[in-house]
Amino acid sequence: MTVEERDIAIKMLNEGCSNAEVAAHFNRDPATIRKLRKKYSSTKSTKDKPRSGRPKVLSHQQEKLLCRAARRPGPRITYKELTEAATVVQPDGTTLKPPSTATLYRALRSQNLVTPRCKR
Repeated sequence: MTVEERDIAIKMLNEGCSNAEVAAHFNRDPATIRKLRKKYSSTKSTKDKPRSGRPKVLSHQQEKLLCRAARRPGPRITYKELTEAATVVQPDGTTLKPPSTATLYRALRSQNLVTPRCKR
């Protein structure tokens, strides 16, 4: 559920609707609404908690650009060329730190693009 849907669900629950009625309105399982109510009663918020672990280096947009560059026909592509393909220019004209070779390798490996297409 989105944060907006959760807010509406909590509002409906506060107005006296049952878990089953709210679940039917959002086409969700009643257990989902029950957990949402329990979470809201303990935290007074419907927002997600921060996730543990290291954040991703590549954005979804960068991964798409990377895969598109690796799939293009022609001779094998180098990691330097992939780094250039995955570099995104921000609206203010600056670029983020380019991803490392290991990051590129992991991203390509997750898409099964590593072995036949890239050379060091």
